[in-house]
Amino acid sequence: MATAHVLDVSQGTPRVSAAALTLATVQAARGFGLRAHDVAALLGSEAVVADELLAGERMIAPESEVGARAVMLVRLHRALGDVFGSIEQVRSWLARREPALDARPIELLHSPEGLDRLVVHMEGRCKDCLW
Repeated sequence: MATAHVLDVSQGTPRVSAAALTLATVQAARGFGLRAHDVAALLGSEAVVADELLAGERMIAPESEVGARAVMLVRLHRALGDVFGSIEQVRSWLARREPALDARPIELLHSPEGLDRLVVHMEGRCKDCLW
């Protein structure tokens, strides 16, 4: 049986706090239904790093390259929440073909370049993006 790890983030934002960025990244990955190998590809990291991150055994330094990629994942997660309001609607949108992207968004969530396209697209649709 897997042990659940919980981060206690009492202050800070994902842009400056390793704990806040780690927690937000794990929440985004889980919300999108990403597996460790997907997270590794998006963050440009090794699979072991993604495994440790998702298991709560590793933190992400916001100032690192992996941190910069993680911030993009968190930005996408927040933008989608702003636009769609529920994880069910987000997952439905991810699975449908999006004409403006000429792809199904979930397919773009397998590469850093696709993630960048999704962030630009969704932040352009936000009513009140938090980033």
